[in-house]
Amino acid sequence: WTFEAGVANRGFASYFSSSAGEMAFYVPTALKTIGAIGVAQIAVSANAVFGAGGPPRDLKERRRLVRAFGDATRKTLTNLESEFYDSPEDVDDLLELCLGKKQ
Repeated sequence: WTFEAGVANRGFASYFSSSAGEMAFYVPTALKTIGAIGVAQIAVSANAVFGAGGPPRDLKERRRLVRAFGDATRKTLTNLESEFYDSPEDVDDLLELCLGKKQ
């Protein structure tokens, strides 16, 4: 929920710059687990703007890197946000369905 809300409300740059971005490395796996395969791929692509290791867990380091993003990286994130908003997968519904199955 934190990923979905963070990106939906403020976009990837703000998500990565917040404390919620600490978990960004794990988001693709979590999304795949609940069946949000397309959104998981978007998260993989967003994480990749930091390089092969993905976003650092350290908040100060992530913020420093986000501030240093150039125009091409910002455009990539904007395009990924559009894909995220246009995705037919409803992350909230999939998560609730998954949690309901486990109860």
